[in-house]
Amino acid sequence: VGYYFYYCQPFRGSSLIYRTLARFYEEVDLLLTKGVERYLNDDFNLPRVLKHEGVIYGMADRLVWVEREMMAGASLWQGLFYPSDFNSVRYLSGLSLGITSDGAHDIVCYRSVLEYLGKRIDVKAALRQCRAYDPGSPEISQHVRNCVSNEQAGSADVFMPRY
Repeated sequence: VGYYFYYCQPFRGSSLIYRTLARFYEEVDLLLTKGVERYLNDDFNLPRVLKHEGVIYGMADRLVWVEREMMAGASLWQGLFYPSDFNSVRYLSGLSLGITSDGAHDIVCYRSVLEYLGKRIDVKAALRQCRAYDPGSPEISQHVRNCVSNEQAGSADVFMPRY
């Protein structure tokens, strides 16, 4: 329960790392989520703000996150995450599979990371940090850069999270 930054490299042909904000909260014995994506320009042919809602559940020591985009309802995502350091839950690395929000509605899979921010945060300040970043930006940790890279090693035959 609390707030998380979600990171991924979703832009085909670009190495930009995208940061969004998610809130995990309990309601009637369910773990739910609401998320916000901000696009600061029209480069991605998307609205400036996309909102998501979903449900989270645990399975085999993993976090399973299923959400849909709220406005058009044309985007659906499932993320599977596990702790990168089993002594801490600051970062959870995983894979996200879904249907893109842009006009193509492609089915895609990305490596992704959740970074725990805490139970109470300055939401406005966190939202101002949600945007696309150059991978060399000092605002993106080396750990996150490594975990969200979608490159495959020469001998890799499956797409797996990095931690």
